Amino acid sequence: SKNRGYELITFEASLNKKSVYHTNVLMFIGSGIACIASNLIKDNKTVISGLEKHHKIIELSEEEIKNFCGNSLEVRDKDNNLILLMSSRAYKNYANKNIKELHSHYSKILHCNLNNIENIGGGSLRCMILELFWKPYRIKSKRRIMKKLSTTRVTIICLLIGIVVGFFGRKWGIF
Repeated sequence: SKNRGYELITFEASLNKKSVYHTNVLMFIGSGIACIASNLIKDNKTVISGLEKHHKIIELSEEEIKNFCGNSLEVRDKDNNLILLMSSRAYKNYANKNIKELHSHYSKILHCNLNNIENIGGGSLRCMILELFWKPYRIKSKRRIMKKLSTTRVTIICLLIGIVVGFFGRKWGIF
């Protein structure tokens, strides 16, 4: 965290008297917005005050968390517009005021049906996406210099997981 200029804040969280195993379960943090179920975090004042320094906070309910709303992910398109990715289950289960707030912040909200992944695997969209962060650099070729690579995150969607689960699920009679 220090190498990237971030402050590390540790915390404990629980849902239904079980420890939350990953931050993706109870929150996502975008460039100017953070959705979080702070009521699930023990001694949440430090977490909230840290987030409030740079983000607008949207509170998530336990019902939203159980439906993977904390498993959303912000990306940018080729024109640098902010887009929010999530499962259709998450999209349908955001509280009306929260989804309106998200629509006001993002140019697009994209969602897809991930029922197989969510019901069988227990994860959601962020479990299927790899984020790569790097600093821009120039690559020299024989006759030209390639354009600087983007400083924004590059996201690779690993749809292969969904295809494999869907294919074998049908083949084995699971779905």
